[in-house]
Amino acid sequence: MSTPVIEVEHLTVSYRRRRHTLTAVRDLSFRVDRGEILAIVGESGSGETTTAHALLGLLPSNATIDGGRIVVTVVEYKGEGVRIGVQAPASVRIDRQEVFERIQEVR
Repeated sequence: MSTPVIEVEHLTVSYRRRRHTLTAVRDLSFRVDRGEILAIVGESGSGETTTAHALLGLLPSNATIDGGRIVVTVVEYKGEGVRIGVQAPASVRIDRQEVFERIQEVR
């Protein structure tokens, strides 16, 4: 068995909201091997974007990873690389410069 490019084990992510905590992702596990494609889909509010943000280290300040483990193995891509598509791009509040800086850190 090869080393996975992405491995997520028992990931749990929550958001602090005023006086309570909302768990957005609970006990999620998956792996992506080299050459595989993974699509994370679900109903609105089921944690797809939160999962992607956790993988990229782009969770907002009110979010915490409460459990689990994320391992991303850095590999050299000669093709398209990693892409993230969102349902409603206008609703995503990530500064493009911040994303660019994160990508540069990996290089």
